[in-house]
Amino acid sequence: MKIKDTLFKVWDGSFRRHSEFFSSASFHPLLDIDKGVEGSDDEHPLVLEGVEVTDFEKLLWIIYPPVIGAFKAKTAQDWTAVLDLASRWKFKDIRELSIKELAKFEIDPIEKIELQQKYEVKRQWAWSAFNTLCSRTNGLDVGEGRRLGVETVIDISAVRERLEKWGRKKPEERHTPWWARWTLGLIACDVFMTGSAIELTYNNWSTLVSDLEKSATEINGNEAPNSEHYVLRPGWQRIGVCAAHMVFGAGIAGALLIAQTRFVRTLAIIPPSENEGRRLFLQCAHNLAKRGIVFPLSKCTLGKGRNATELILRVAGERGHWYIGFENSNINGKRLTGHEARTEVLAAWNGKSKSLVKPKLEVDKRWRSGPVRRGQ
Repeated sequence: MKIKDTLFKVWDGSFRRHSEFFSSASFHPLLDIDKGVEGSDDEHPLVLEGVEVTDFEKLLWIIYPPVIGAFKAKTAQDWTAVLDLASRWKFKDIRELSIKELAKFEIDPIEKIELQQKYEVKRQWAWSAFNTLCSRTNGLDVGEGRRLGVETVIDISAVRERLEKWGRKKPEERHTPWWARWTLGLIACDVFMTGSAIELTYNNWSTLVSDLEKSATEINGNEAPNSEHYVLRPGWQRIGVCAAHMVFGAGIAGALLIAQTRFVRTLAIIPPSENEGRRLFLQCAHNLAKRGIVFPLSKCTLGKGRNATELILRVAGERGHWYIGFENSNINGKRLTGHEARTEVLAAWNGKSKSLVKPKLEVDKRWRSGPVRRGQ
């Protein structure tokens, strides 16, 4: 095979086995070994037009891997080149592999949707990119719209419009308590206090020398002290107490981190799309910016909290619980009482008007007090 000025010698069996294009009856060069026919020898190579040498090399990395199960392609650009040639020449297995590998990379949302459109990948593959464009503050600009095409721009605009209708400020948003905002500062103080306690204990924890000890000193012929004095306690005692300080300090730090992940500060119900039903977006106190976690709403169950202003969220297949409190909450940017906020969220959850909400809540009998949520 010849690409531009570079000649490649490859085993045609691999191409015929993996590619519908090279194995088709209408494609004769690789099937005819007579001399003088394209692909038969160095003097009559099969010329492949419109292909870059480096891209073809990347495809060969996959067809002829140096180590079974290991791929030389490491970047999104490498796998994009493989996807392009695999799609063009109908390497079905290699195409599916490149799509799977590309999903592991952080790709610009516009670029990812372009790849999905160009290579006719299922829309679910680029769901994260669509979600980013639909939920971000700024809409699409002219350049992005041209790259995505009219139909995609219309779809994204429709979803953004529905989000505006449901409230881009999120159905339920709660002010983060001071301890959740200052968790790292509190942990720093805990580390300082624990270290100080350990240092003070190990270097200064002493005991008063008794009269019996002084008498023993006199008997041994050593000079007895003239007055009572303190000596350090045995090393095993000091080390034991220092270990207790360390465990206690680590417990406090761990409790602060876990408590921070258990506090839900933002709850949003994402409207259904063409391919997916309604989803639930959760953002806890430890999440930064717009980061959070999304669950299908069909897998979520609400349970009663300790009072009328609390709910407990459980998700099928997930360990632990999420605690949702509604005191001092904003609903679509409007401050409501805890009971009103809870009612509004239940109405949005059930897709009903506020006056029709009569939810049947499932109660977890193990619940006693405080938030419950597994740590990240």
